[in-house]
Amino acid sequence: MTTFYFDASALVKRYSPESGTDWMQSLMGPIPGHSVLTAEFTHP
Repeated sequence: MTTFYFDASALVKRYSPESGTDWMQSLMGPIPGHSVLTAEFTHP
């Protein structure tokens, strides 16, 4: 298991199809079991 820190620009790739979206979705899926961290102000 690996821990990743993402800023807002990286999180956009999770929800908006663009270059890097497939990679981001593969990291955040339940099967790999990675931890994803972000800053609290990113949540809104």
